[in-house]
Amino acid sequence: MSPIRNAEDSSIKKIIAVFAAAVIALCPLVQPAEAVCAASTAPGTYAAAAGTASDTAGTDALKSGEADYICSLAVKSGPLAGAIPESTADNTVNPYFDDFACLGLVSYGRAADRQTVLSYINWHIAHMNTAAQDKYGLAGTIYDYADGVSTGNYDSTDSYAATFIMLLDNYCRVYDSDFLRGREDLLDTLVSVMKSTYIEKISLSKATPGYDECILMDNCEVFRGFKSASHIYSSYLNDTAKAAAMQTYAARTKTAIRKRFWSSSQHCFRPAADISGRPESRTRLSIFYPDASCQLFPVIYGVIKPEGSMAKHAYAAFKKYYLRKGVSGRDWAAVSVRGSEGYPWCILLSGIIKMNDMKTAHRYEKNLQKKFITSGHPYPYYCGEAGWYLMSLSAR
Repeated sequence: MSPIRNAEDSSIKKIIAVFAAAVIALCPLVQPAEAVCAASTAPGTYAAAAGTASDTAGTDALKSGEADYICSLAVKSGPLAGAIPESTADNTVNPYFDDFACLGLVSYGRAADRQTVLSYINWHIAHMNTAAQDKYGLAGTIYDYADGVSTGNYDSTDSYAATFIMLLDNYCRVYDSDFLRGREDLLDTLVSVMKSTYIEKISLSKATPGYDECILMDNCEVFRGFKSASHIYSSYLNDTAKAAAMQTYAARTKTAIRKRFWSSSQHCFRPAADISGRPESRTRLSIFYPDASCQLFPVIYGVIKPEGSMAKHAYAAFKKYYLRKGVSGRDWAAVSVRGSEGYPWCILLSGIIKMNDMKTAHRYEKNLQKKFITSGHPYPYYCGEAGWYLMSLSAR
């Protein structure tokens, strides 16, 4: 699942389904949601950061500004208290995007942001579906919300569960190593969501029980979800058997991604495969989403190493079509890409930094700041984009 909304899906205005609810027994585990971080202000009243990411002071200002922006969006009261709407112009809550927003806060690690992350985690747990509530009868999923109520829909089940597991793992690493003590049922439930769409024969996941394709982006997230689940089981729940099982699933998924999605003739990744494991016949790299944009996902999530031949070839394919400086609609670094619906795709910055193309990274950041950051984060910049940008800044 990609970290953008798909403007063509006007019914829920969310991203395309390419790319967790708790049973009653989990309810006592949820802590009461509290106020958001003290550094937050009301939506729209935070100060835009000044500076550049090429110097320490500028980077610190940008990190603080993006963290303040995310915290400013958090709902402070009512049934959605703790959730993070996508932007100041949109009251929609997408848990997948909220996961990335909070992963950004955790990567920054500022003490003042801990409560915002915790409040969101508790909101997420409290709103996980029971088997009776989920449209596929799958406990542990979570729906999107609009106007304060559930939409009854999600764009995926595998990615939503995987990214929330990633968040839980990172929250425990940074803020509270005891948070998941005695909560093994919670992780078991989330893992079962990922495994419910995992096709054992081909070691890949499909986006939802009702979907008939395996998406490269989703499977990169599922790979990382299994890795995070393994770390939680071993480090916080003392269950070495389940930790080993998750490592096995991660290894199988990693192998399958490299085998099923890589095109040796085109020297790039294919964006999808059918449920038998047969990939799309050809990647149309002139199409930004998902064909070109998915090329960086395997290196972003650690499926492949940036110094390897696959990563180099995939990045070269992306550069050929969408890093064409001066060509309108063909230059991601100019924040001007035909087919992106105006979204800046901050997630790709992480991949480009891993590929050590800092010249392109700095050019992109300059344009991103001019278009979105210093102008008050106008739509379509949203919480998930801010989370990914904050993760890239914090990784420096």
